[in-house]
Amino acid sequence: MKRIVLPLVAMALSAPVSAQTSEPAWHGWHGGVQLDVFADGDYNSPIDPAVTGDWEGVVFGFFAGYRYQFSSFVIGGEYDLVFGSPEGTISGGGATVDVTAQPTIHRLAAEFGYAASDVLLPYATAGFTYLSLDAEAGTNDTDGYFAGVGLDYRYRPGVTIGVELLSHDYGGFSLAPDIETEFTTLSVNWGVDF
Repeated sequence: MKRIVLPLVAMALSAPVSAQTSEPAWHGWHGGVQLDVFADGDYNSPIDPAVTGDWEGVVFGFFAGYRYQFSSFVIGGEYDLVFGSPEGTISGGGATVDVTAQPTIHRLAAEFGYAASDVLLPYATAGFTYLSLDAEAGTNDTDGYFAGVGLDYRYRPGVTIGVELLSHDYGGFSLAPDIETEFTTLSVNWGVDF
């Protein structure tokens, strides 16, 4: 009898400890690579409606962040660094100028998600962003904010793929304070859990 009872007691005592020490699925550090497509980008001037422009292209980069899961809710923070060579035009005063810039985009985001399961995480995100354009006229930078939504899918333990739709809004540029820009990006990302 003792040979049967004692192992059962030991299992009963150890089971709650194992449950308490298991880590939630969307908890901890993560990072990876991403590809962003400019779905809709334009230039404008709040003081001169005649100044308009648009730009489009692809940028790519890296991201890293940390998430904390409590119950089915997930909060976290993330830093993105992306760069590329989108092209566009700026029109004003009867002239149109082709613009080929090499932007570097920094994003510092807060995330708020709901763990639909251990493999599916929809979330909303918002934060601050800094944009630097390296063009023929020199480095032109500005800052602003962004907001959007995303969805991560864990297709194997410790590895995720995801999509994200973000809307960006920036103030005047350092070399052109009267010109502002805004754009939307649609990104695909691949990440790993640390």
